[in-house]
Amino acid sequence: VNHIKKVARYYAGKMHSWDVVNEAVYPTHGRAEGLRNSPWLEFLGPDYIELAFHTAREADPKALLVYNENHLWYEGQLRSNTPSGEAKRAAVLKLLERLKSKGTPIDVLGIQGHLRGHQLEQLNPKKLRAFLADVADLDLKIMITELDVRDHKLPKDIDVRDRLVAKAYEDFLSVVLDEPAVMAVFTWGLSDRDTWLSKFARRKDGLPVRPLPLDAQLNRKLAWNAIARAFDNAPMR
Repeated sequence: VNHIKKVARYYAGKMHSWDVVNEAVYPTHGRAEGLRNSPWLEFLGPDYIELAFHTAREADPKALLVYNENHLWYEGQLRSNTPSGEAKRAAVLKLLERLKSKGTPIDVLGIQGHLRGHQLEQLNPKKLRAFLADVADLDLKIMITELDVRDHKLPKDIDVRDRLVAKAYEDFLSVVLDEPAVMAVFTWGLSDRDTWLSKFARRKDGLPVRPLPLDAQLNRKLAWNAIARAFDNAPMR
């Protein structure tokens, strides 16, 4: 609470939005409400999320307050220890409904867009659109956050790889931008030279990863064009 007050008050009136709570849902941890086992949950109980949002609103009344979550865009499981996309979406909706019913000052759901270029077949446009509509029905806005495309399992040929990465961006954004409640898209970095995936999703062939709109020399890639096309083709806000 003190941390939220100190930081949010210092920047009050200057910030567009705050990521107040991040990745609090994890159905495979076995709790009835679907929350992730964490120090916050252990020490404060499930109401820690409401406490964080109320504290943030008091400290910065004008900023949008965001709940940010991962593993929402896909079907099945990305790894054996991750929940299915459907289970994750259901648990997040349950959380959002509970927060709204209690008058929690939450404005936005942030949907992390860490895409995997080799697993785009798990993108189900119909189910994702339905989920976005359910979120919008709760009178919440939506942000696409942390958007990038892992290419560590794509072919080594750069032209082929860049085309597949661009396709992943465009396919995903073409779905989510159909929902009018989606108000913003944030990539997880701009240039390949600064991507976190250089450490966390390295290629076995040793080649640099290329997950972002700009290459390491800050040149626009096919991904940049794909993102621009998705914006151009999206319904007007």
